[in-house]
Amino acid sequence: MVSMKSAGYTEGRGFTRYAVAASSMEYLSIERETQLAARASEGDIRAEQALVEAHLRQVIKIAAGYRNYGHSLETLTSVGNEGLVRAGKKFDLEKGFRFATYAKWWIEAELKEFVQRESSLVKVPNTKETKSAFFKAPKLRRELEAQGADEDTILEIMSFRFGIEKSQMAAVLAARTAATSLSAPISSIEDGSATVGDLLMDEGPSPEDILIEADEQDDNVRRLNDILAKMNDRESDILRSRRLVDDPMTLEALAERYSVSKERVRQIEVKAMDKVRQALLAA
Repeated sequence: MVSMKSAGYTEGRGFTRYAVAASSMEYLSIERETQLAARASEGDIRAEQALVEAHLRQVIKIAAGYRNYGHSLETLTSVGNEGLVRAGKKFDLEKGFRFATYAKWWIEAELKEFVQRESSLVKVPNTKETKSAFFKAPKLRRELEAQGADEDTILEIMSFRFGIEKSQMAAVLAARTAATSLSAPISSIEDGSATVGDLLMDEGPSPEDILIEADEQDDNVRRLNDILAKMNDRESDILRSRRLVDDPMTLEALAERYSVSKERVRQIEVKAMDKVRQALLAA
């Protein structure tokens, strides 16, 4: 099974083995990814495994962004790997997105749920609203504190903003506090030692920023899909092939596909982009 073999790199054979395996995997071209995804959708386990394992390094990269919650990178990678395996089983080539984009959502979903669940002995309902509150609360708290709001006001506003009961909001904040209590010194000796938090600092975006960005991206993806659905097949294909993939096709290749000149392909691309801009501005 793909899940056992992929997860085994972390749990059964150690994180080092997983990292070595991840670094040795080839980057997939669009053509190769499409081929594997098509075979996987037909039940080819080996193709599904190859598609998943080509993205192992993505799990480590995303998992590293969650180290500030007190879990080892090995544990986080194992959790994120479960999301990657799910992505491999659920990926639909017809949606028009690269596998990496789809996998990123599943990897982060697993990590966010794990971090929230493990952060406190306080039981917090695992809902979309509480999960959003868990990751977004610190930024909102800073804004409210800057405005001079007291603790009761902050709790009340947060409860209203995230659409949950005040008691649940209080539990979320308690869990959040437990998750981010990283100021204890590494050494018990008062010698100015670095703190756990210092060692875990990551220069990349925080999980809060990742969640906010993901929410915005999800909304943009939905809007873009609506726009693409209103285009004719040629416009949609040219726009996807030129602007919405990691490895864009050349004008020459698309000109050959549609038996038109490169200039005509460029004109169609420009026209399609204008439609996207106008639709987004009107939204």
